[in-house]
Amino acid sequence: YGWRFFGGSGGRELPLLLGLFLTVWAFLYVPLWPSLLAGYTDLASLIPMLVALGLALSTNIAERPERRRLILLGLSLYLCFLLRRWFIFAAGSFYLTYAIISLGSLDRSDWSTGLKNIVKNLLTAGLTNLVLMMIFQFPVFRGMIFNKYSDQYAAFQTPLSDSLGLIYSATGPVILILAVVSPLMAFIRRRQVAANIFAVRCPVIYFAAFTRIQGLGMHHTLPVTLFVWLLAFGGLISLYQALPKT
Repeated sequence: YGWRFFGGSGGRELPLLLGLFLTVWAFLYVPLWPSLLAGYTDLASLIPMLVALGLALSTNIAERPERRRLILLGLSLYLCFLLRRWFIFAAGSFYLTYAIISLGSLDRSDWSTGLKNIVKNLLTAGLTNLVLMMIFQFPVFRGMIFNKYSDQYAAFQTPLSDSLGLIYSATGPVILILAVVSPLMAFIRRRQVAANIFAVRCPVIYFAAFTRIQGLGMHHTLPVTLFVWLLAFGGLISLYQALPKT
């Protein structure tokens, strides 16, 4: 994903040395380990989240209806919720970001058709989510509608600075710097711009929505650190490509 969507060069193959380094980095990435060692299922939710991200970044939903791909996208985001219900914030942020990015890519000459396609595609994915929730998790779904989670989780509320500090401590300055390099290089080179905007906007929306209810725990940082990680991959790849060939 880092090579294909965030920093790669068209159809060129990933250099072997760079690929090996990114693979090792993936297994050693610090934010993934606390949830894994604690036995949480939160980490497993990142697998369908990555599948949904790949589908989203490789599908222009403004061009035409993509029912099969959007049904798979809806299924993937539902699996995130199935494993951990708080991932509903990540799924909602994902849909909102996808809609904004797609609206920004509309062709002005055929704006109305593109808008209709976006609505149809997002409805396909959203209804897939809703139907699966109604079938398999109706009690949970009903509780989410009628219970005020802001009251139930008031004891877990913390200052925004604490939640931001937790993200910073999970990632560190080097990775954050690389994550900033990726969108900057994307705008300069005019490549992978949409993917970088997606990876910046989605965690920001997630963070704003989630911290309205409660402060972040270490496992709650995963939807943020996932995108930071991918952006850092993109930043590293961009710097790698900027070096002389020798």
